[in-house]
Amino acid sequence: MSIATTVAPIKFGFLADMRYPDDLSIDVRNDMLLPFELVFADGLAEGRIDRPVEIVYREVDGLPRGSVKAVIDAYAELVDEGCLGVFGPFISENTIPLKEEIERRFRVAFISICSSVEWLCQWTFALPTGSITD
Repeated sequence: MSIATTVAPIKFGFLADMRYPDDLSIDVRNDMLLPFELVFADGLAEGRIDRPVEIVYREVDGLPRGSVKAVIDAYAELVDEGCLGVFGPFISENTIPLKEEIERRFRVAFISICSSVEWLCQWTFALPTGSITD
C-alpha cells in the first residue's frame, strides 16, 4: 500500500517597486505575473521542475515616489515567507541599496531588469532592456 504525499510548491517572489493605480485601463499586474505562471506551468508539465511554483507578489512605492526602505522591507517579507528567488525591482535607484542588504543578510537569488551594472553579484542577476548609459 502506498501513501500519496503532496509536495509543497516552491515559492517565488515578485517585487514591484512602484504601486499601480487600480483604475488603469489595462491589468498591469496580470501582464507581469501571467508570463511567469505560464513558464512555471510549462516547466512542470515538461518535467524541468518537480513541483508547482507559487508566485508571492509584493507591490510597494520605492524611489522616486517612496523609499528604498519600503523595497528592502518587502524583499525581507518575501524571504521570510520562504521564497527561493525573487524577480524585480525595476528601478535602478532601488537596487544598489537592496543589493547591499542581500549580500549582508538575505543571500537569496534576485533577478532584476534594472539597468545598473553595480547590481550584479553572486546573489543578483540582471535581464536589462538596456543600460543607464544607453
